[in-house]
Amino acid sequence: MDDPFPTADDLFPAREPWRDPAVLGGPWAPDPGLAAWLACGGSLTGALRAACPQEFGLRIHRRVTVSLPPAGADLLRLSAGSPVLQREVWLLCGGREVVFARSWIPGQALPDPGEQPLGDQLFEPGSDAERLSLEAAPVSDADGATLWARRSLHRVGAERLLVGEVFLPAMEALCPPQP
Repeated sequence: MDDPFPTADDLFPAREPWRDPAVLGGPWAPDPGLAAWLACGGSLTGALRAACPQEFGLRIHRRVTVSLPPAGADLLRLSAGSPVLQREVWLLCGGREVVFARSWIPGQALPDPGEQPLGDQLFEPGSDAERLSLEAAPVSDADGATLWARRSLHRVGAERLLVGEVFLPAMEALCPPQP
């Protein structure tokens, strides 16, 4: 199965350092509509459901156990090389791919979400999940094109997990989330 965003040392191949989406600017600044999506502080899944005029969906791309690279190990407070579930999904609006998501989930962090969006577990009422950080960066796809991505570090109990989302060109058709 092809990797649409190949990298060996991070969730995605970032072209610039990851930083707070509220302070993005300069030559790499995203357009204002996309900037609102990058800075969306709640559940991206919930915001997509609200913005998608047609049916929202999810398609699993790949689920595989990987060895955590050093950059991920630092964020998750695990040893480099620790095994984590790498879950990759496409989020769909009316059958069109709008987001590619890749997550690193240590074994005890959450029950396997299966065919459900991870955001449903992280942001459900009563969840003890907490977002610790939200960062954005321009990334390269497999063909070298530049797209925008964000990554969120979450804590669930004593465990941490990392969620990354790449915003695909079809996102331009969706109205940005309301603050």
